[in-house]
Amino acid sequence: MLYFIAIAACVLLVLFVAIPLIKTMFQALLAFLGNLFGVVIGIALLVGAIILCIAFPPLLLPIGIFAVYSLSKGKQKAGPQSPGK
Repeated sequence: MLYFIAIAACVLLVLFVAIPLIKTMFQALLAFLGNLFGVVIGIALLVGAIILCIAFPPLLLPIGIFAVYSLSKGKQKAGPQSPGK
């Protein structure tokens, strides 16, 4: 009889503790790998842009113009600043 109670306790432990824990661990691992993949892609793009700018210095000119244009457009959207109180 004690044998059946021990087996039932093990089965309940697996069903209500181990399976949800493993499922949660896999979900967390997938989220972490997704974030890591995004970071790797971002670093690769940044390094690629730097390598292109080193290899082809004239590319710095349109990149700079685009950066200044983006910054000035962002300031125009914000509107005039109200004076501080």
